[in-house]
Amino acid sequence: MRVFTVVGIVGDVRQAGLDTPPRPTFYGEHRQRPLMSFNFTVVLQTTVPPSSLVADSRRVIQDLSPEVAPRFRAIDEVVGASVSGRRFALILTVAFAGAAMLVAILGVYGVLSYLVTQRSQEFGVRIALGAQWTDIQRLVLGEAGRLVMIGLGLGIGLTLAGKRVLEGMLFGITSTDPVSYLGVSALLALVAFFACQAPAIRAARLDPVQTLRAE
Repeated sequence: MRVFTVVGIVGDVRQAGLDTPPRPTFYGEHRQRPLMSFNFTVVLQTTVPPSSLVADSRRVIQDLSPEVAPRFRAIDEVVGASVSGRRFALILTVAFAGAAMLVAILGVYGVLSYLVTQRSQEFGVRIALGAQWTDIQRLVLGEAGRLVMIGLGLGIGLTLAGKRVLEGMLFGITSTDPVSYLGVSALLALVAFFACQAPAIRAARLDPVQTLRAE
């Protein structure tokens, strides 16, 4: 049995990747572990740009071991390479999410505009009987709210059904994080609310005389 002297304890390091939890790691002096010393990683902490130290570091290593061909990388490069695949997937996801939100806005606006057109005679009668423009606007927005709630319910259900797919793309957060669901739902509801404003205002400003004559 080999005896080691503990000289310090360091913080956890995600050695395998940001998506894997830290594992118990032992840092030993290489001369005490000759059979395990195949590769070396030297870490330099500096307050100057790392590129300015490459030439000096390479010269020191060549003086100590001329046969060694060192490779130098900044920590930003190491982290960037480890998350490059996930970053690409994130960019694609954000792009598709933006396109989906645009389609949703146009869809809500189009459906609500069609409903306002179909019920223009009804709104005209209501206005002729004394309904205020706020009443008509509230009626239209209520119908829009019902459609948005149905859409959000279906979207959340489909997301929960495909949570296993999402788990492979996330780290540091679960696929059922309630804050994320609430935040995204609130954002979609807010966007849908602004998309419904134009049809609701148009319905509230209908001229009852012209509407009844058209009927």
